[in-house]
Amino acid sequence: MADKPTITMSDRLTASLPYVLPVLGAAIGMFWARYGTEHSNPVIWVAAGAVIGRLAAMVLVRMLHRNTFDRPGGK
Repeated sequence: MADKPTITMSDRLTASLPYVLPVLGAAIGMFWARYGTEHSNPVIWVAAGAVIGRLAAMVLVRMLHRNTFDRPGGK
């Protein structure tokens, strides 16, 4: 058990954000198409939500890669 590598929280977030945020964005888009607008195409809102989620994931992953607080030696 002592040889088991430890995975930092930033590495876990970096691995999961590109999958979680587009799905969350699409879910918000579905909610918005259902309750926020009248007579709109839900495909556009779901796709827009997924694209916005993907862009947010890219920004957050880049910000996490710049964070050097939990890496040994600051690199």
